[in-house]
Amino acid sequence: MKKTLTEVQSMTSNPPEAVEPPNLAEKRGSVSGSGSTAVARGTCTVRELADLYMVEYRGRDSSISQRLRWWSSEFGDLPIRDIDQDLVCDLIRRIKARVPRFYAGVDADEKPIFKSKGSTVAPATVNRYVAALSSLFTFAIKERLADKGW
Repeated sequence: MKKTLTEVQSMTSNPPEAVEPPNLAEKRGSVSGSGSTAVARGTCTVRELADLYMVEYRGRDSSISQRLRWWSSEFGDLPIRDIDQDLVCDLIRRIKARVPRFYAGVDADEKPIFKSKGSTVAPATVNRYVAALSSLFTFAIKERLADKGW
């Protein structure tokens, strides 16, 4: 069914209100003198940032949440303004040195068995971890959650 010109104009003149993700709504505070809201730049932790990112994530990579969870566990509650290149490089070295394990079933006591694959992770795995962190930081910059010039 086709819409008339007045119906289309009324739809565009009254767009639906944007809804913020729950964590972002809590994190935002009112800016004095204006009706808008803002987040103090750089105060977000990696864990909070990952949560905000996953709320809005619409990509095809179904395992990005696992990689972001690993980055969150490593950075902990460190504010993003305190993350520097040296820290990230150290963590990338740790990823490269990891020996992957796989699930091999359960033992007689119903405890899970994990076996080592014997070698370190593949370079593609390292690239996926780096890409996940990169997309997280790009999101922080676009959403103005990071310090200027960061």
